[in-house]
Amino acid sequence: MAITKKKKYIGISLLAVAAALVTALLLWFVLQEQDSPNEMELVQKADATGGPGTTTYIILNSPDRDAERPQPLPLYCFTPPEGFVQSENAEESANRFSANYYDSYENENKVILSLFQQFANVGWSYTGDGEFREVQFGETKVICRMDEDNAAALWLHDQTVFVLSIQQPMNENQLLELVSRVDYGNQREPIYSPWEFYWGSYTEVVINDTIQTREEGYKIEGNPQLPEKVLYYGLGDAPQGFTLDRRRTELNSQNGIRKEFYTSEDAEIEVYSTVTPQPVFMEIEGEDLNNHDLIQEITVGDWEGWYYQRENGAELVFLTDYLIVNITYAGTTTQEEMIALAESLVQKELQTQSEAFASS
Repeated sequence: MAITKKKKYIGISLLAVAAALVTALLLWFVLQEQDSPNEMELVQKADATGGPGTTTYIILNSPDRDAERPQPLPLYCFTPPEGFVQSENAEESANRFSANYYDSYENENKVILSLFQQFANVGWSYTGDGEFREVQFGETKVICRMDEDNAAALWLHDQTVFVLSIQQPMNENQLLELVSRVDYGNQREPIYSPWEFYWGSYTEVVINDTIQTREEGYKIEGNPQLPEKVLYYGLGDAPQGFTLDRRRTELNSQNGIRKEFYTSEDAEIEVYSTVTPQPVFMEIEGEDLNNHDLIQEITVGDWEGWYYQRENGAELVFLTDYLIVNITYAGTTTQEEMIALAESLVQKELQTQSEAFASS
């Protein structure tokens, strides 16, 4: 039977529609492939950064250091083996700005087991000695490092890179058993505590006719609960004769830090506020750590603070409900001038550098 023109046109139209659909599907798959980032993977670096006899691993296809990360970063549960007691607890310092967590455990034989959880980014690397072996553990690739007196395991889960270390030899099966103790289905919550100022100390102990020293620097510890909207401190305007140094100013840190840096012809001012524990008065070292007269207890408005006058400047620290505010001055100044500077600070939000500089 002869095909009429009408049927012929319909057949051609159907073929054209089918071809268009195939083309569209192919284009969709190509675009999906381009839009989907490659999966992160732990890979051995060609040239180890630790020198001969060492091996270095990095994260392939990882985001930049400044890439937006989960807030808070998941803090996964870990059940230590029997006999290990926790000596450092990440919950005591965790907040929604945390980029990493550290837990450690110790048994009666003083063997230390530690677990480090960190946001996986391009800046991460691990270098070590001994034998490295890559093992597929379920759906997870685990890097096992085995040495004469210690061992470690490295692996990725979601956006977190894990480093588990133990100060005793282990084989890969023993390491994998420790890896299996991480529970991705349960996340831990922060343990909150108020800020506390710790005075420095310096001690000397004679052991086997040798003097051994121990230094404990000044520091502020604690883990206050953060409000939904965190406000930092900065100067409303640059002090007379000073200009804002944009290169050293950091206004949009994901780590819960805001820093302003000002310079003049003969002085520098840094205003630094943060939600995480910090060492302070780090210039004080050695036996001077026992000279607590170097530190003056002050108040800034209603806030508790401390002041250190050094030879070439000064440092002032005060605490709010959830912030540590630190002002350092390089140049000639007085305690009265520093307190007045601190009391002139205003509350500010985190913002992008371009937003801040556009309005400055």
